[in-house]
Amino acid sequence: MNNSFLYDEFFYDDQVARSYESANIYIFHLLKYFRPSSIIDVGCGRGTWLKAFEEHGATRCVGLDGVWNSQKKMLSNTIKFYPTDLSQPSFPVDSDWDLAMSLEVAEHLPESSSDNFVEFLTSLSDVVLFSAAFSNQGGDNHINEQLHSYWALKFLHFGFVPFDLFRPFFWGNSSVDFCYRQNTFLYVSTSSSLHNVLVQAGINPIDHIEFMNCVHPYLYLQRSSISSIVTRSIASLIPLSMMPFVRSLMRRLRR
Repeated sequence: MNNSFLYDEFFYDDQVARSYESANIYIFHLLKYFRPSSIIDVGCGRGTWLKAFEEHGATRCVGLDGVWNSQKKMLSNTIKFYPTDLSQPSFPVDSDWDLAMSLEVAEHLPESSSDNFVEFLTSLSDVVLFSAAFSNQGGDNHINEQLHSYWALKFLHFGFVPFDLFRPFFWGNSSVDFCYRQNTFLYVSTSSSLHNVLVQAGINPIDHIEFMNCVHPYLYLQRSSISSIVTRSIASLIPLSMMPFVRSLMRRLRR
């Protein structure tokens, strides 16, 4: 990750305020099918999601993040923090985790690190909670925004299939931060017992990963509004005598 991007107190305070309620809502839903007691969060921030998992019964929570973060900044003193280079993540102790997670982190990492990042996540657990900013979503230091199917292909390479466990239930729930509603999927190893639990509950892996690329109305309207403002600003600079030509050209480009 680009260390020149400063994660200051305002950034984390804002992130905590927005993510804690979302975490509790998603965790409560996840617990209907799966109760992880050990969790590792890669790119943990202040440990908001780990704290929420602790409050729902998790007994071993570890967070990895960059050197700008620290143990003393964790929201719970029982969360164990380890600094690492997220573009080349590592963990000092070999162990299996009930759940590995990485939420809204991968878009901050170089595209060249994507394969290694997914491989690292899948090496930690048979179950990975994952989200990353969608293409053209926009945001601070977003240098690797991708279609969700881009990430799905990488997880599939390691035998992990995507489950759309949250979006059908929370797509329109404004209490959940938009980025989680748009971007969060549960990736499960086909050899995991959770895979069978979900299928038996009538929740099947996503067959056509292109459907993962559905755009949330919030993002569509936000980006359309920005585009409209830019278009109107440019149009105001075009002489009226040129407008018929410009309209004709735009119609051709849209075909």
